[in-house]
Amino acid sequence: MTDLKQLLEELINIIKMTSDPFKVRVEEILEELSSALPEMESEDLQVDGEIISLLAKVVKEQEEWVKREASIAAIGKIIALLKIKALDSKGLAKELLENWNPIADLSQVTFAEVYLALSYLKSKREYELGERITQGFEVTMPEPGVDIKQLMDELEEELADILRRGKVPYGEVIRGKDVMDMLLRAYALSCLATMGKVTITYDPLQDEYYVERAGEGESYSQVVQLGRYVNAD
Repeated sequence: MTDLKQLLEELINIIKMTSDPFKVRVEEILEELSSALPEMESEDLQVDGEIISLLAKVVKEQEEWVKREASIAAIGKIIALLKIKALDSKGLAKELLENWNPIADLSQVTFAEVYLALSYLKSKREYELGERITQGFEVTMPEPGVDIKQLMDELEEELADILRRGKVPYGEVIRGKDVMDMLLRAYALSCLATMGKVTITYDPLQDEYYVERAGEGESYSQVVQLGRYVNAD
């Protein structure tokens, strides 16, 4: 029988990670639900209903996307050209900012890439902000000698103790004395998950991520947006 909770988690993750509604395999999921229906128990019906509700929203988005694209294909180019010609430089800049879609999203950037970028910018002293601009702000960077392997070993030892009592909220595991410490712990935790030492799961009913002991078989982890935890602190 299809694992409905796992199917729901997969569906939620796909919807979060893509803006294209056609990347959701609606027909296949409906076929899986149809084949699993005869064996469903009463507690499975709630999860089944949540999946159906999400699929209905996806189909609605697909319909709106088709209508929007059809309309744009017909008159979009003409309207856009006329509007651009009528705008002054400030209006054109405003439209550009409002309609700009960056090629990369914060959720796609790893901590290692952020740290590399900050290290590069820090070395470019000619681009440092002036004293008046930076007054009142303090940026703390970890020392170049940060031992990630040691941090992973310490975190693994810490988790070996607390995970004996069951799964632990992700936010509690990465909590540190400051933001940089939190980011380092999150990076070390992601490495442990990649190595199969722990498993990161998502509970859609509580909208919460958890860290669990790695079970038998293939381990897996979730893509976690750190912004929700950094902003919470």
